[in-house]
Amino acid sequence: MSIIGERSVIPESLQDTINRVEDSTKECTKLELMLAVCYSRTRDIVEATKSICEKVKIGVIEPNDIDEVLLEQHLWTKGSNAPHVDLFIRT
Repeated sequence: MSIIGERSVIPESLQDTINRVEDSTKECTKLELMLAVCYSRTRDIVEATKSICEKVKIGVIEPNDIDEVLLEQHLWTKGSNAPHVDLFIRT
């Protein structure tokens, strides 16, 4: 289980619980549940872009290195076994 989104707006006690649940389920491989809490796809892309820009600025990567794969590695979904969302329910 993993949580994506802006964790900084979640109360600290809930962040601690989320971290414990993620740590205790990180070895599970049959099913992955990703919950989007305080999540905005636009915000996700903006934050990924900022991160990439910082790396370009300090010379870690070159602008020509930027592609779909690099962007995917900087999104909140990075590290997921399922690189693309199968089902997204917004309430």
